[in-house]
Formats: sequence, structure tokens, C-alpha cells
Amino acid sequence: MCGGRAVHDGCVCLITGSREEHIGCTRQTWRRVQLVIANLWLGVEGNHVVCYDELGVAFGDYTAVVQQEAARAAAEARAQQEAAVRAQQEAAAREAEARARREAEERAARLAERLRALGIDPNNIS
Repeated sequence: MCGGRAVHDGCVCLITGSREEHIGCTRQTWRRVQLVIANLWLGVEGNHVVCYDELGVAFGDYTAVVQQEAARAAAEARAQQEAAVRAQQEAAAREAEARARREAEERAARLAERLRALGIDPNNIS
């Protein structure tokens, strides 16, 4: 406010003595102050400060916003951790499958060698 005159949200508030005159204001905006740098408005409801977006929608109280953000961040961290665990499990499963395939191929090669030692062609068994 400067010299009894405040301008916010396209609204001029003239304060002269005990009289306030609000020019171009709606009832919803005349008790709000715009924070241009943050593109939001501050107002008072009851005994606490409320932030509003450019559409006049209240953000909610600070505690609720902080708790919601903390819950969102915790859920995101859990999701990332679960994804990492799944990736490790999938990698372990691929490794176990590859090991099982190698062991089966080695057993087959040993069996084929034994059959050849007995004079049996392992590629021509009927």
C-alpha cells in the first residue's frame, strides 16, 4: 500500500480515513494481495492466511499442502524402490535361467560324449 492506495488483481483499493473503496473488485478479490513474482494471491480467511492461484482457487492450508507433498514424495520413493527390487529380481531370474541353460547344455554334452565312447552316435539315435 502506498499513500492509502493499493492495487492488486486489477483492483484499486482506496483507503481514506476509516472508509475503504474498492474499484473494479469482486467481493472475492478485494481482500487479497497479489504476489506477482509467484503468480499467486494471499488472502485471509478466519484467522489464517490462504494462498490462491490465478483462478482464485485456494491451495489449501500450508500444513495440508506440506503433508500432501511429503506423502507424494514418500509414495514416489516407495515406487522407485519397488521398481529397483523388481529389476533386481528380474535380473536374478534371467541369470538363474541362463545358468540352468548352461548346466543343461553341459550335461547334454557329457551325455553325448559318453554315448560316443560307447560307439553310439548321439545325433542318430532312433
